Amino acid sequence: MPISRPAATPAIRVKLVRALAITWLFAGLRSDEIVRLRVGCVRWQPRVDGARDQVCLLDVPAHKTGAPFTKPVDALVGQAIDAWEAVRPAQPPLLEPRTGELVAILFCLRAKRVARDYFNRVLIPVLCGKAGVPRADPRGRITSWEPNDRRDISMPRALGFHGRGL
Repeated sequence: MPISRPAATPAIRVKLVRALAITWLFAGLRSDEIVRLRVGCVRWQPRVDGARDQVCLLDVPAHKTGAPFTKPVDALVGQAIDAWEAVRPAQPPLLEPRTGELVAILFCLRAKRVARDYFNRVLIPVLCGKAGVPRADPRGRITSWEPNDRRDISMPRALGFHGRGL
């Protein structure tokens, strides 16, 4: 008997793409780190200065050359990920190739993780079009940065952030 899969409604897909875009733009992670984030990777912590808002912490799994780490990110990242987790359909655990564990991958739909090349193939062209930013400039094309292609520039750099606060 075939296994029926629930349809991914357009609203669910929009939340997924929004969370991916915001995470890519504002978390400072490589595409391969983003697609390996796990469910529950966002933690909110009270600020030490007593302000009412909270600090958003993102737990990033181990990568090729290093251990897992936690980094503070813009609250917008945490809000977008929380919104995706609220509507994300239940998914079976998937094999984490780096560790061999079965884990709940955050950016997963219909039992398939988002492909690493989704950023360069789909997301970046859409964002460039919406922002009115050309896909390339004299320094190279805008991509999800890959260490072997130094000609490429990141979207935040293309939009003029250049390491300054957002």
